[in-house]
Amino acid sequence: MEFWKKYLNNKNEMYMIFSDPRCEAKSKIVSFDLDGTLVTTKTGKTFATSSEDWKWLNEKVIPTLQQEVERDAKIVIFTNQKGIMSRGEINTKKCDEFCQRIEHIIKQLAKYEIYVQLFVAISDNIYRKPLPGMWSLLEKNNQCIKIDKSKSYFIGDAAGRGDHWMKGKKKDFSCSDRKFAKNVGIKFNTPEEYFLGMKPCEFEWDDIDMNSFPLVSGRERLNLLKIQFKEGREIILFVGSPASGKTSFYEKYLKPKGYGWINMDTLGNKTKCMREAKKLIENESFVIDNSNPTIEGRQEFIELAKKNDIPIRCFYFECDKKLTNHLNTFRALTTNKNIPAIAINVYYKKFVQPRKEEGFTEIITIPFVVEEDYLLTNDTKQLLYYSY
Repeated sequence: MEFWKKYLNNKNEMYMIFSDPRCEAKSKIVSFDLDGTLVTTKTGKTFATSSEDWKWLNEKVIPTLQQEVERDAKIVIFTNQKGIMSRGEINTKKCDEFCQRIEHIIKQLAKYEIYVQLFVAISDNIYRKPLPGMWSLLEKNNQCIKIDKSKSYFIGDAAGRGDHWMKGKKKDFSCSDRKFAKNVGIKFNTPEEYFLGMKPCEFEWDDIDMNSFPLVSGRERLNLLKIQFKEGREIILFVGSPASGKTSFYEKYLKPKGYGWINMDTLGNKTKCMREAKKLIENESFVIDNSNPTIEGRQEFIELAKKNDIPIRCFYFECDKKLTNHLNTFRALTTNKNIPAIAINVYYKKFVQPRKEEGFTEIITIPFVVEEDYLLTNDTKQLLYYSY
């Protein structure tokens, strides 16, 4: 069909849009996930085996969509389809097969005078649910008609339901559809609630709510921490997960005070870090900006401080794994810097809470907060930061 728009050259901007020319722009949007929500496979397999391997989820799909059209709603589909990628590149065969399957579905809907617009997220970028990028694309492709979110909703099967939420049903593979609706700011239903009238069941967000963290200024943060800076040389050793804000803290609060900086990501290995530390310790205070999860790894720097008769303080950046994953995703989306999941898992597997008995002069816990000047200058950053 000639109604596809495909943006496939830039990984950060990869997506596809299918627009039936008979699909009219409306202020009311009734939107759906695709697989497991509108359609399922004929073969009973989790993923379609061919462009023909699909059927309606149940007998209520078509009449319910017809009712929505009669109520002056625009029907929209939002679907994640990372499976058409192979090793970071578009798999042409899989992409063509997916597009053919969509065209079959669109033709069947059109027989019932149901005309739709469809958005496809392909890569790990802002368009992939639960992030709200596909909704932003809809707003830009709705013929300048403002969408009324109070009348709009989204239906999806990735709803965070646990094992046996219905007899014989396994737990949902994720909560991404429910989170997508939450991020966009519209109502949410599961297919069972929407098509079959079932009552809502229990679910878990399985994520961190960024709104639960205090919003403070930089000055307020320092006042809350009550960090004292004395004359003379010292070592400050950071302990904290990847993406927990260690380097940003150094740049904002310690670099202006003249502290040197040692970072394994920059130098490459522990040996080079120790060599640099032995140079700096002669003349200046400095920060060891590594994750430092183990007692053994920290001990080398503690021994260096003892040998040179200077104090060593530990700044522990408090950040649980869910928060770390969120911050890492945010950083990847806004800076293209991404820590592999395995590195985060290794940190938490090895982590031992730092204690003064290890030889630290002082341990200062740095609770996670949201610094207002970090976000308020950029609306897109703010939207992504507070998204699930």
